[in-house]
Amino acid sequence: MDFKYENNHLVGITEFSELHASPNSSLGFKPFELMLTSLVTCSGSLLVNLLKKKRIAFRSLYFSAEAERNSEKANRIVSVAITANVEFEKMILDDTLRKIEELIVNNCGMIQTIIGSVDVSFTIRDK
Repeated sequence: MDFKYENNHLVGITEFSELHASPNSSLGFKPFELMLTSLVTCSGSLLVNLLKKKRIAFRSLYFSAEAERNSEKANRIVSVAITANVEFEKMILDDTLRKIEELIVNNCGMIQTIIGSVDVSFTIRDK
């Protein structure tokens, strides 16, 4: 991936489009927002694939992500909690959901990249 600096922010050149990034939210996406987006996109896509593979139908799906930061150490992210809120078409056993959560944490490349330095949790909630 290539980047260029222009007008006080970085622009990433991607296959899809240009991605404007800056600590200033009026100039682009903040790095913190991109980090959470990366984690949710990776784990969320994996969740959808696993549900399809297991033939578990759902009506709706939305995610929330909360992060805790350490302001005394470069404002680094110390924990991320991702919640997938799913409206299933049929009742799903809690044991099945816990196994899927574990598969996601163990197989999402973005989560695995940070798992040693950031406390990450992924929870599926049946709406």
